Amino acid sequence: MKQSRLRVSRGQNGAALIEVLIAGVILAASLLGIALMFSSAGTAMLAEGDTRVALHMVEEKLERVRGLGFASGARVDVGGRKLNYSDANANSGCTNATQFNEPCYNETINAGYGRQSSASTTVDRQTFTRLTCVRWVQDDNPELPADVLEPPASWTCAACDPATAPSTCGATGVKPCCTGNTRRVKVAVIPNLRGGENASTAKDYNRVTLEMVMTPTAKP
Repeated sequence: MKQSRLRVSRGQNGAALIEVLIAGVILAASLLGIALMFSSAGTAMLAEGDTRVALHMVEEKLERVRGLGFASGARVDVGGRKLNYSDANANSGCTNATQFNEPCYNETINAGYGRQSSASTTVDRQTFTRLTCVRWVQDDNPELPADVLEPPASWTCAACDPATAPSTCGATGVKPCCTGNTRRVKVAVIPNLRGGENASTAKDYNRVTLEMVMTPTAKP
């Protein structure tokens, strides 16, 4: 009788040990899932913050160009049809106060996710690239000439020619003509990419791209 009771007791102990092991596995899996969830949430919040900062920088650039006016702000190359961030004269105004610091179409800006306290020098650790393109477009359809948006390396900044010789407009080898009264400004802000990729060419879904159309207004 005692032996029978002993066998039952041992069987119960074995079952309890298996239950503890199973519960431990379930708990470990749950903790791992929670840890991954917090990690993903932190990454998503950081990316969302980058996007908000990028949107502010795009709007800031567009408002600056708008505020400086059609001639001073929305610059195109001398004697040309456009001024893209990759053109030689695209940044001739970056350090020239007499030109209102424009054109300055390829900028690197530090902002975001730094410790803003007197006890820390780690401030504005995130880097953003701000790229701008200004081009002549057609008055009746500012979408033309067509220009792709992504990635910036494929921006052709396609422009039309201000009509200096209307008889040649549209001829073989000649770009479509326009009156020179409508410019399209495109600005993209790209948070620096993890891993050191080139922000000017790599695909990054946290970038923000906005455009606006400018026309001169008659003074009263």
